[in-house]
Amino acid sequence: MNSDANSAGLFASWSMKGKVDIDLGGQVIIFSQPEATMNLFARPGGSEGHYRRRVEALLSLHAGSTADEWQAVAQELGPLFTVHPLHALSSQPELRESMDLWLKAGQQLRLMWSRIEKLTTASPDAWTQAEREEMGLQRLATAGVHITALPEEERRRLAEAYMPQEWASEAGQVVDGIGQQLNSWFRATPSRVVPLVNPSTFQVELVVEQGIQALALMSVLLIRNDRSAFPRQCGRTGCTRITFMKGRRRFCSKACQEAAKSQRYRSRRAAQGE
Repeated sequence: MNSDANSAGLFASWSMKGKVDIDLGGQVIIFSQPEATMNLFARPGGSEGHYRRRVEALLSLHAGSTADEWQAVAQELGPLFTVHPLHALSSQPELRESMDLWLKAGQQLRLMWSRIEKLTTASPDAWTQAEREEMGLQRLATAGVHITALPEEERRRLAEAYMPQEWASEAGQVVDGIGQQLNSWFRATPSRVVPLVNPSTFQVELVVEQGIQALALMSVLLIRNDRSAFPRQCGRTGCTRITFMKGRRRFCSKACQEAAKSQRYRSRRAAQGE
């Protein structure tokens, strides 16, 4: 890895230029033959802020997004789930990718980011015996076991089998969840990650074969460079935009913050019958 913590040189890129058509009825994105120059590396403007905007764009997509919104995101990111070489566009006139796959990728990415944010406050201390027993009982209930109908001795025996190890902690649990999620992405077929030297910058970059893997690597880069900013959905009712926010910030813009303030004011007036 690049030793410069502020460098965005190490980047997983899947994007390429091409024609994008959106079929909302068929719920597919159609990528046509790319332009003459096909670029498997990061596009110009590859700053950390640029990578953030790419992540935010995908995270902000939702089932109700307009064709224009889909067009903007797909044009920026290129084919996400199509396999190399050259995303197969060199051998066929067009590619069709399911919008559902893109939305699921955004959901998975949001889950990973929420785990990462939780890790910043998770306790590294091992759970107490009582906490472990309670978690064991909760896992039993989740598995469909009617624990209240079991004799106490049987309940205790099952709870012991289901409860976390003695050394387990909240932080460890979060780390395990992140690791399992990343591993599942890289166990996909194919899962080849190729280090190449970008001829424009002479920096080593990672080229991957599937978009979900690139998203994972991009996220790791952003986490490494700034652990205080996390993607959150805007707190204004009706706004679906997701942006990286620091501290207690909960709105994507000043306009949304003021609009939410006005909404709260109107709600209070209505509740008071004014």
